[in-house]
Amino acid sequence: QGNGGVTLNTVPATVTSWSATSIVATVPNGVTTGNVVVKAAGGISSNGVRFKVLNPGGLAIDQIVFADGTAAATTRATAAFSTSATNELLLALISSGRSTNPTTVTGVAGGGLTWVLVQRTNTQGGTAEIWRAFATAALTNVTVTATFSQSVLSSMTVVSFTGADATGTSGSGAIGATATASGASGAPTATLTTT
Repeated sequence: QGNGGVTLNTVPATVTSWSATSIVATVPNGVTTGNVVVKAAGGISSNGVRFKVLNPGGLAIDQIVFADGTAAATTRATAAFSTSATNELLLALISSGRSTNPTTVTGVAGGGLTWVLVQRTNTQGGTAEIWRAFATAALTNVTVTATFSQSVLSSMTVVSFTGADATGTSGSGAIGATATASGASGAPTATLTTT
């Protein structure tokens, strides 16, 4: 009965909840495997249970939402979606079909967030763009809309991530190196040095 104590590889952890079948504890940073020893009130303790942290605090995908169109339009919007956590990075991956004039995404809106362009490649007439935003609170029933400089066939994928770097403005701390390339024919090649 009671919290007693939990030891993870001799590193104390904080018990947040427990039942007859499970114990939820805050694991210190950097601990990904170990042995859990439970000491209940009265000094009774378990022999220990092996554990493994499946997501040791790194990036994890929360939501993926697709928006594809079968007709040319100046906007493309996702269906409504919700996120499950605070401090999530959202990336909008947007592309359009080729047109006679260069196409750009003139803006992205949704979730009451500030969306910022990360990278654009539109040398060959269409566009391929990445936009970012950072949600400090969980989002409920929101949509994301991209607006184009002209009416085009387009596609958009919005991905939300937990565990991203929360520093910077509108998710800037979570963005590492980026690169862009295009080719008049064949597959383009880009070089990227990670951070």
